[in-house]
Amino acid sequence: FFSGGIAIILGTLMGLVLGFIKPLERALIPVMQFFISIPGVAVFPVAILWFGLTETAVAVVLIAEAGVTIAFSTWTGVKTIPDVLVMAARSMGERGLRMYVRILVPAALPAIVTGYRLGIARAWRVLVAGEMISGIGVGLGYRIYEAQEFFMSQLMFAGILAIAILGLTIERVILRGLEIKTVEKWGMVR
Repeated sequence: FFSGGIAIILGTLMGLVLGFIKPLERALIPVMQFFISIPGVAVFPVAILWFGLTETAVAVVLIAEAGVTIAFSTWTGVKTIPDVLVMAARSMGERGLRMYVRILVPAALPAIVTGYRLGIARAWRVLVAGEMISGIGVGLGYRIYEAQEFFMSQLMFAGILAIAILGLTIERVILRGLEIKTVEKWGMVR
């Protein structure tokens, strides 16, 4: 969860900055497009080489995987805010940080929450695959891989079911709760 929190903060901030600062957007969006096309599973061996078989290696890959996805979605949300909304806010005296907090972030929030969903889903998949690849000896991915070597299909299915239940719990409790308390409450989606 710690890695997910860092990815959410960094990805959201990066997406907001890229959405409003054109020179940074022009410079960094192509770089981000390059990195988002690399599957997180492909990066695991490099992370293990650099950081060893540690939680740091896993955290770095998860933060990168989710962070770039969240940044893209946040950037898209900012870019799709109608100009008329920005002009109306300016005509009412909104400027600077206050404009971000009161107008622009809430307007981009449906895309931001979607980015959270996509980023966490990608990170979740990479985490399970990384556990299988790394052979650290812990995690559901490792348990499924270990069960496969001993032809224990019931244990593999139990691991898959546990992954699905945990993923659904994260989605329904954390992300759906955030959506209800913000986007739906504000009338931005129904």
